[in-house]
Amino acid sequence: MAKTVYYGTTMEEAQRIAEGDYATLVDGMIYTQAHLRLMPAIGDAERCRVKDEDQPAVVHLQIKYKSLSPGNKAKIRSARLMTDKEILHLTGYTFNRAGFGDLPSGIVVRLCHRDYMIECDGREYRCSLRRKLTPVLRSGSDKPLTVGDRVKLTLVDDHTGVIETVMGRTTAYGRTRVRTDGPRQTRRPSTVLANLSGLIIVNAALQPPLKPAMIDKFLVIAAFNGICPIVCLNKIDLVEDQQPLLDLIGIYRDIGYDTVMTSAETGEGIDELRAWMQHKTSGLVGTSGVGKSSLLNAIQTDLRIATKGVNERKGGRHTTSATQLYPLEGGGYVADTPGIRTLQFMNIEPQVLRQYFPEMQQLKEPCHTQPCYHTGEPGCAVKKAVEDGIMAPSRYESYLRFCGGR
Repeated sequence: MAKTVYYGTTMEEAQRIAEGDYATLVDGMIYTQAHLRLMPAIGDAERCRVKDEDQPAVVHLQIKYKSLSPGNKAKIRSARLMTDKEILHLTGYTFNRAGFGDLPSGIVVRLCHRDYMIECDGREYRCSLRRKLTPVLRSGSDKPLTVGDRVKLTLVDDHTGVIETVMGRTTAYGRTRVRTDGPRQTRRPSTVLANLSGLIIVNAALQPPLKPAMIDKFLVIAAFNGICPIVCLNKIDLVEDQQPLLDLIGIYRDIGYDTVMTSAETGEGIDELRAWMQHKTSGLVGTSGVGKSSLLNAIQTDLRIATKGVNERKGGRHTTSATQLYPLEGGGYVADTPGIRTLQFMNIEPQVLRQYFPEMQQLKEPCHTQPCYHTGEPGCAVKKAVEDGIMAPSRYESYLRFCGGR
């Protein structure tokens, strides 16, 4: 049975797809980025601009119905490029492709009610979204813009402007929010930061307690989204015997991850972390109370971000209530994100999780069972690596937990 879906992208990629080049669609892209309705696809197309010369376009696809199921590869029967006239006739919307290259560029540094604070050429402007963009950017999205998004704007005066178009996201860090309504639970993807190049995964050495499984989950999210991570153990001044911390940090260093041990109180590791952040757009993530805001204040003293202590009985307390992007003195940006107590994957299926554990990919001996998902199959090379001490048991336990219930 055939099904009609719409895929929003750049004109260059749309033309390749229409000519039969389906390489960008065969690895699960259909069910995550193709839409049953046209308006969400138009929204994706509007967000596709990475370069000034990029033009938006929508592809009309006829696919096998089962291609929409998570994990299935796309089986495309036909593809054609939709014309502007056709889109205008069906939706009343048309792409405005002229003049964006000459407009000033900016970056969303924080959300302000229905407006957006945009940094442009070293100054901040309070900007609204052009009215015609609002419905398409909201279609199929948790919010039309988020912190870190790059935009083109028209400046109205020295303090305000209007966002004319949104440039494409190179990466998107997000998580799934779980909302409980009586006996029902609904999961909703939520993008927290756009265009990140670095993710600083912060855990406290003592209070609140270390959570290696949370580190592992953040590392999977970073790998899935193409973001470079660093594992940071903070508050090391609170621990006299640091050998357990060195053992834990060694697990991640041996796999190939960047690591750092820090103390906002003594300054240990701060220079190293600051150097790692230079010329990146980074986000600090972790549970409540691990000291993210204190770390930022130590890295750049003029930020003066509010901090709170840790309640020994209840654990960490939320200090940061909203995500904000701060410019760094040596170049780049950093975002302090609200602390979390639970973390859910966004658009990551259990059957592909093994791709995001580097030590599994580095094993020389193949598994006897193919395909092997490393969850108990006979002759599993990963399980043998754990038994032989090649892979850390804590990492394997995290993998099994993620595959089981996420």
